[in-house]
Amino acid sequence: LRDSRDGAEQAVDVIGVIVEVGQVGNVPLKTGSSKPRRNIQLGDESGLKIQVALWGNLASIFDL
Repeated sequence: LRDSRDGAEQAVDVIGVIVEVGQVGNVPLKTGSSKPRRNIQLGDESGLKIQVALWGNLASIFDL
């Protein structure tokens, strides 16, 4: 995440539950190749949700 005060990037820990898992799709890259991507949705106890993309091998091996 980018800190809006000084523009520095920081890693954060996220705690939530996987609410939805999308199918693996191939996304075309500017180089002409493609890369696998899978969208998942995480939710917390307040009901807020966030979509996260898994790329490459992680997208392909992630399975419920």
